Amino acid sequence: MRRVAFAAIALALVAACSGGADDDDTTSAETTTTEGAEAAPTTASDGSLDPCSLITAEEAEDVLGAEPGEPTNVNAGGVGACTYRLEDGSAAVQINVEPGDASVFESRTAQMGGGSVDGVGDQAQVNGTIGQIAVVQDDVVFAIFVMLPGGADVDHATLTDLGGAAAGRL
Repeated sequence: MRRVAFAAIALALVAACSGGADDDDTTSAETTTTEGAEAAPTTASDGSLDPCSLITAEEAEDVLGAEPGEPTNVNAGGVGACTYRLEDGSAAVQINVEPGDASVFESRTAQMGGGSVDGVGDQAQVNGTIGQIAVVQDDVVFAIFVMLPGGADVDHATLTDLGGAAAGRL
């Protein structure tokens, strides 16, 4: 069930991002960091935030337990998604990013369930059962989804750490 929900969310974002051929900038990107260094957010060709700059491949590997393939980076009109997926498709980490404030955050989290998290961004909400943390930081709203093999629940600390790392890069 979680796998279907994860896929539905990912497809909804991709559908929302796809406009005309001129609006769609689909690229594969890799964010690299040195040990202990923080990655700085980068921007796509249209000036929007590159979602792959908010979660590193190393962080995705730590969560997934194995090295993911090259991330899929979809970015169109300021809304974007970056997905790190294991080659066999059994697990993935995805971050969806869009411009927004507290009101956008609240509309995105209204149906999410879970609980508020202190110390992550301006506001954050986490639900380990569905493997999601949603965060608003300044004028950016993002959600991180984690799908583990076999539909295992994602622990609160893992989601909070990922959300805090991404918010810290903004």
